[in-house]
Amino acid sequence: MAREEGQRGLGQKIEPAYYPIPAFWPFAEVEPKVVKLMADLVSRLQRYGPASRIYEIIGDRADPTKGSPVQQVLLRPTAIFEGIREHQAGGMCYCGIPTCAFTNSGAKIPPIPNKVYCVYLNAGGKYFESGWEPADPDEPGLPREYQIRYGVKLWPKPKH
Repeated sequence: MAREEGQRGLGQKIEPAYYPIPAFWPFAEVEPKVVKLMADLVSRLQRYGPASRIYEIIGDRADPTKGSPVQQVLLRPTAIFEGIREHQAGGMCYCGIPTCAFTNSGAKIPPIPNKVYCVYLNAGGKYFESGWEPADPDEPGLPREYQIRYGVKLWPKPKH
């Protein structure tokens, strides 16, 4: 009986705990920052949606050169903020305007006008949320009311 159980275990597909997504990090001394997209979160998003969120994470498989909105913003943010929410103390928000958006059916469309794409990470560097948010009318690459929504602007540093 123990042998049968062992054989069943050999045939099972092993899922990774997380998928690494490279990210820009202006303070890296040696290694680039890697954001962890947890496999269980991907499973929940695939099961419960919205479907557009999965497409915005993985992108267009037919055109991998452009990257997904999540990948684009993590690699080329217009700003990085820290102090995003009380329950995510130490978490960060990467903001930017990617080259595309996705519908729930997976169709690639132009970026949403007057919006900025925000990718949220917890203190452990794990992705937990992303999406389109209204852009600041005076600074289109930043979300509206960023001055009161986030604790500290990590990058780029304000010029004095």
